[in-house]
Amino acid sequence: MLQGTFKHTLLCCLLGASLGVQAKIDEVHFLIPGGAGGGWDNTARGTGEALTKSGLITTASYQNISAGGGAKAIAHLIETSAQSDETLMVNSTPIIVKSLSKELPQSFRDLTPVAAMTFKNAGADAGKLRYVAYDAGGSAMAAVLAGETQVLSTGFGEAMEAVKSGQMRILGVTAPERMPDASQVPTFSEQGNPTVFANWRGYFASPGISPEKSAEFAALLKQMYDKPEWEAVRARNSWINQYQSGPEFTAFLNSQEQQIGGLMRELGFIK
Repeated sequence: MLQGTFKHTLLCCLLGASLGVQAKIDEVHFLIPGGAGGGWDNTARGTGEALTKSGLITTASYQNISAGGGAKAIAHLIETSAQSDETLMVNSTPIIVKSLSKELPQSFRDLTPVAAMTFKNAGADAGKLRYVAYDAGGSAMAAVLAGETQVLSTGFGEAMEAVKSGQMRILGVTAPERMPDASQVPTFSEQGNPTVFANWRGYFASPGISPEKSAEFAALLKQMYDKPEWEAVRARNSWINQYQSGPEFTAFLNSQEQQIGGLMRELGFIK
């Protein structure tokens, strides 16, 4: 990502559980703002797999809507708000970055932040790179393999298949310490680049969802964390668990917007 120190504190707030909310949800429709094979797609389908195999819900369905870096999917969720009571849209850092750069006409404030799961991610020195934005992780990975770009900043799990096949190598991770599932991969801090950055992925509901329904979704995702089915998905993708929900997740997004916005202004990406 960006060279320099980029730290934040993540508070693991178990809001849904602490309030005694019980998940009453039997089916979830996952809205994915990108194509197949990317980080959003893997996150949504992995979550659905864990929820159904653990018996927490009966049915999980998926809808990929790519275009506009997520703008089309966000607009769809807002426009269909009245019929989207069972829908969760996955998103991550780009909802902040692209909103700040005006690539997205919306922001996280136009949605209902439900819960984050935070995953450690790789990074790169922005001062030495020409930044090229792609619609989703799958298309970005394809661009690297085709030689269109030389370096990719993406989720650790998305890169593993290409690494195992010898098509790519990992330069480093922006986690503060080496990852337990990939202890052979050095951090950027070890290499003299004091970059610490977490690429979170979280779920958003439609703006019209009730607070009660949002709390049920948050409780459902929290319950999933304790299931062996989720551990299988997590380990497979080399993800790291952390959890926030409701107001705490919203506060985290506000903090991310301030921090990322400051760095983007400093580097001349936005005014």
